[in-house]
Amino acid sequence: MVSKWQAVLDTGQDIGMNDNFFDLGGHSVLSMKLGSLLECHMSLILAHPTPASLLKAMKTLAVDTLVVDSASLEEVQALTRTEQRMVFVQINDPDSITYNLPFCVQFKVGVEVQANIQLVLDSLPVLHTRFVNGIAVEDASVVVQELSAVNKEELEQLLYEPFDLSVGPLCRFGVDKKTNTLYGNIHHSIADGRSVDLLLEAIASGKVKLSSKQYTIRKYSAYEALPQVQEDQKELVNKCVNMLGDTPGRLELDFASPNTTHKSSVVLDAATRDALQSFCMKEGVSMFTLALGIMHQCMRAYSHESYAIGTVYDARPQEFHDTVGSELHLSYDIFTSLFV
Repeated sequence: MVSKWQAVLDTGQDIGMNDNFFDLGGHSVLSMKLGSLLECHMSLILAHPTPASLLKAMKTLAVDTLVVDSASLEEVQALTRTEQRMVFVQINDPDSITYNLPFCVQFKVGVEVQANIQLVLDSLPVLHTRFVNGIAVEDASVVVQELSAVNKEELEQLLYEPFDLSVGPLCRFGVDKKTNTLYGNIHHSIADGRSVDLLLEAIASGKVKLSSKQYTIRKYSAYEALPQVQEDQKELVNKCVNMLGDTPGRLELDFASPNTTHKSSVVLDAATRDALQSFCMKEGVSMFTLALGIMHQCMRAYSHESYAIGTVYDARPQEFHDTVGSELHLSYDIFTSLFV
């Protein structure tokens, strides 16, 4: 345990079992690296910031892991927290293509791309999702275009046009049969990086994993709403609140390079914080979601590009490893509660 802390923190000094990760110079990005080494979630490090407490928590977690028969969960139309954030950001910036996931893949000769993409569409209802009045409706029609002669105008329309989240569909596909190439674009609200990998794997093999069909994102939404899951998250949040104390809300961005690290912090005064809280309560969103929107706009403005770059930590429960959809990142949930 201690040797891995030393490898991540690189302090050049001995670390004791009761030394605090953050007092030694640790921060959120380093906690992700440590979590990867220890194969635990970064939120566990936030709640247990000493080697001794973290070791004890990991042993307890191994014995007392939440057991849920996810396969038996009923599918619900309620949005996951991640979907809520994506919808909120898109509503406030409807012309944005920041959360478009465009791709272009040429498959080997013999792969029936047109037939296999249709199989995927028939097998995974999430690809037919649209969001109406705060619920997920899986009835949007998806048409796969035949691109006989790929031209710039067609590709720009397919890959770069904004999606209308309430009308749908939230994915577009086009196939160039001459080169066996698939062009696609999926909105991040219904897919993440892991999802795209699963889709391309299914198209290449002509088979959709049973676990992808069984453990759907709509079941994940039901899983997220389970009282035991919410209680576990509440307990974790309370530990983080107690650890952080009454410090003011702070938004800190680290821009690291091999030679230097630049930090920029924004501390909200009480009046601004109260005004933002009132706005968020009225709109039914979290302060964290609002902060994401602000960061999004600032990063786009400074980069002069239509996209923003960030760090994402995937925290899928094991049974939902093959789920296609935009999964909940539990590390976000902690900070959402802290802001609100």
